[in-house]
Amino acid sequence: MPHGPTGTPDLVHYVTVTAADGEIVGYVWGDATGVGWVQCPAGRGDSLRAGTQWHDRARELHGRGLAPRGVLSLLSREPGIGPVTGAADVAAIEDMARVPTPDPEGHPLDQGGGEDVDVRREPTDDREGSLLMCRFCGGSPAADVTFRAHRGLVVLMGFQKSGGPMCMTCGLAVYRAYTTHTLCVGWWSPLSLFVFAPLTLVRNVLAVRRVKRLPAPGPGTLGPRHDPGVPVRRRPRAYVALVPALWVLFMIVTGLSGGV
Repeated sequence: MPHGPTGTPDLVHYVTVTAADGEIVGYVWGDATGVGWVQCPAGRGDSLRAGTQWHDRARELHGRGLAPRGVLSLLSREPGIGPVTGAADVAAIEDMARVPTPDPEGHPLDQGGGEDVDVRREPTDDREGSLLMCRFCGGSPAADVTFRAHRGLVVLMGFQKSGGPMCMTCGLAVYRAYTTHTLCVGWWSPLSLFVFAPLTLVRNVLAVRRVKRLPAPGPGTLGPRHDPGVPVRRRPRAYVALVPALWVLFMIVTGLSGGV
């Protein structure tokens, strides 16, 4: 049985997961609202474990903000995963899972018994940028990063973050927006001034380095691409940070001079 939402009238898409010996392990499917997994029956122990791993992988990507179709498109680039295909509904995928996988001579493979063969897949070079798709536009390559914003008031503090796979264009847009917000309103409490705002800015700078190393993204598949706008140094709101910086400098100079 599938693990995930069912009952939607929208077309369901799926990718086929196969083991190294050609046995079909199962199918990762996605509809308009979520992703799920259909396990082929009578699979070997390693096949069952592989199915659980692919199901978890699909749910993880969907949880990061990727649309179900984007999750399938991303998985289809992995070794042993077939192309994205359409199906009438999840029941049709379940019917396919009940059919034993034929061997090259046309005979069904024995999925219920026989000697358990230890099948190991050769290690692959997992390049994050070439596999991930941007959570906003669906473009590739992308990097899995998190950008943060902080607002520090006299009696209140606010924290915000946006994480997941981002292409160079969308990542720069999020970085510039969140960093400018922090520079403008992130200083107006003691803890914010000396701890949270500086920490937020440093973490954003470290994260944006990964985004800037990416090449220009390819065409998006999930929606419009964010506009990065002008750099942070050309945004007037960012220079509000000079006010607390000058105040701290004034206090240091006053303290060193003995209040004279």
